[in-house]
Amino acid sequence: MTVQLYNPSSSRVLRAQQAWPILIGAAHRGEILTYDELGLTMFEKTSAGVLAGILGLIAFWCRDEDLPALTSIVVNSETGMPGMGIPTEKPMAEQQKVFAYKWYLIHAPTEAELTEIASKYL
Repeated sequence: MTVQLYNPSSSRVLRAQQAWPILIGAAHRGEILTYDELGLTMFEKTSAGVLAGILGLIAFWCRDEDLPALTSIVVNSETGMPGMGIPTEKPMAEQQKVFAYKWYLIHAPTEAELTEIASKYL
């Protein structure tokens, strides 16, 4: 078997699946991530502008599944706030819900579910 790597042409859906375990790991540890930190983990470089569509898939999937806004724990390093497109009105309160949620007990979103979210919202 050959190990498959994510590459620059990997779709947003695949990248969202890549981001999922990073985000739930941070949530489990009660950590806030900056966009730069997430970009370095996923791409081995900062990735301004690239993460919006990827995180959007996760954000809207969480909203549709009535889960805390997992992506609220990813923030701008200067403002300490999630991006404007993250669907949450009270980010600090939402972050506390994210930290308290038992993310490891649920299945990660599937490729089909994220593809449906993309066609619905993005």
